[in-house]
Amino acid sequence: MKKKSVVIAAALALLFSGAGVVFAGTPPVAALQRGVARLLRPLMRAADGAGRAIGGGGRMFSFSTCGACDDERTRREVAETKLVQAADENASLKKMLGLKQQFGSRVIPAAVAVYNQEWDREWLIIDAGEENGVRVGDPVIDEQQFLVGEVAEVWPGSAKVSVASNKGAAFGVVLAAPGGPSQQDSPAGGEALAHGLGSRALSVELIPRGTPVRPGDMAVRISKSDKKIPQIFAGRIAAVDERAGGAFKTAVAVLLSHPERIDRVMVITLP
Repeated sequence: MKKKSVVIAAALALLFSGAGVVFAGTPPVAALQRGVARLLRPLMRAADGAGRAIGGGGRMFSFSTCGACDDERTRREVAETKLVQAADENASLKKMLGLKQQFGSRVIPAAVAVYNQEWDREWLIIDAGEENGVRVGDPVIDEQQFLVGEVAEVWPGSAKVSVASNKGAAFGVVLAAPGGPSQQDSPAGGEALAHGLGSRALSVELIPRGTPVRPGDMAVRISKSDKKIPQIFAGRIAAVDERAGGAFKTAVAVLLSHPERIDRVMVITLP
């Protein structure tokens, strides 16, 4: 009923306005206008009430904006985002400082300038180069002490890091249970060879058959030239193949680091 009243009021108002424009000023039209106005008054009040009901207590087509409020809210949100980013950056720097103290003078901090992926190969460009002491073959770790890869090329002021899971990558590892001591100094050795398979996967081969290894164990990178280097965690064992005959067994591990998310790295210089 209210909708019908609104439509009738709008039609009469339009007719009234058109007649007023065409015959404005004549006495008959003036009298007609007064009569129509008295007739429309209750309908307009009904239409106004319907507008209030539809608008939830406000007028039907009432809009309000507050540019200053929006600007203040935006400034507050930007400030909060900056605080979160600063806190994350401080936490990252503290972790890097701890690694520098642990590894000593052999570490070279660097920022990641570029991350790129070509088919199944991934690599980084870092802002430390030959003048900083970076050399081909040096391992590169993130702030979690996870292996990222090895330096593949060195230039003045920068270097290219090949991610450890790329095809063709190979390095020695020892196997360790989570939270347990590394088997690097155990009599059996527990040493194996890790090969990159691509897609963040590693094939761990030449595992002595007598070495216990289970899914969830860690593959820790070792250096043949420096046995005193602190642990560098390379991957987590995902599956073990016991079917192979002979003195060895194999396993598949997943790379622990996430190269696409890394902003800073540490290059470990080897003797």
